[in-house]
Amino acid sequence: MEHPEYTEPEQWPPQWSARSLFRRPRRYTPPAAGRPRPPRVRRRRRKLSPWTTVSLTEVAAHLTPRQAVVWLLNLEAMICLYESITGRALARAERAQVEQTIRAIIARRDGAAP
Repeated sequence: MEHPEYTEPEQWPPQWSARSLFRRPRRYTPPAAGRPRPPRVRRRRRKLSPWTTVSLTEVAAHLTPRQAVVWLLNLEAMICLYESITGRALARAERAQVEQTIRAIIARRDGAAP
């Protein structure tokens, strides 16, 4: 329920001014302390998790159909990127398995059997 006499900010009582509503309350500092220090902000440290190795086939298995199409169009670039990041070369069988996984995702989207 609104009070009709307080509809406009100009009509608000002085203790309701916008400045007093939104400013921080002043912190008490003893007179001999001088200038107050800003409060220390403690940030939580992120919990470090152990590294896990993931194969490119596992990554490809979790792609959406749209992502799978993009990966298939740029498959050589994705494999080169994976090899440069991991420092590990993929064998032909692994390359074929990645391609087969991606093609299966696309086939499922189109309604064909994998």
